[in-house]
Amino acid sequence: MSNYFVVNRPSNLVVGVIATSYTPIDTQLKKFVLANEQSLWFYDKHMSRSHETLLDIGELMKKSAHIADQVSKGKTGNAKAISQRTRAEQSVSVQDREEYILTWIRNHPDADEYDLHDAIGMGIVAARAYIKLYGF
Repeated sequence: MSNYFVVNRPSNLVVGVIATSYTPIDTQLKKFVLANEQSLWFYDKHMSRSHETLLDIGELMKKSAHIADQVSKGKTGNAKAISQRTRAEQSVSVQDREEYILTWIRNHPDADEYDLHDAIGMGIVAARAYIKLYGF
């Protein structure tokens, strides 16, 4: 079985590694680059240090001549690989609406129901009730 890096074509970021007994077919979104032991070791080392940061294929090309040959296919040019750190997508924390309103009222003690209505986008009657409930 051979190991392949899965590279996102638009960003040139390595999004994963697969092991397969056949040669995968490149698509418009993904490119498959044959990996060797040295490049896999460097990739694993990078992922163990910062697992949230995706690795650019250019950094692997600088570390491994095998990867550089696989990507360039023998062509040469003047382009230099640049280290780029792109974080993986972060999870969004959801805050309770009532907690958000309470925090807003605490941060704006002189506000009235019209200010609360404008800031959060609720009705005047509801804003008046929250001010009455949580107002200081």
